[in-house]
Amino acid sequence: MQPEVMVQHFSLPAVRTVTPVGRGLLHATYRVVTVGGDFVVQRLHAAIPDSAIDDMRMVTAYLVSCGLPGTVRSTDTGREAVCT
Repeated sequence: MQPEVMVQHFSLPAVRTVTPVGRGLLHATYRVVTVGGDFVVQRLHAAIPDSAIDDMRMVTAYLVSCGLPGTVRSTDTGREAVCT
């Protein structure tokens, strides 16, 4: 899936640019610049089990409780991207 299409699956403000970050072997990470700020989204490899996603949700919930930015849930897949 192309990055410009992928970001449409998240409830983000109007997107200005989408650029790759790094060169992951399994996942693809992108910096998304929007009219409401910058975000980082990841396309996770299909081999990642749901239990790993559940772990990420628990860690993210803890970080949010410490005052860090929250998450944006994908409208299609239920997977999440952490806002930065």
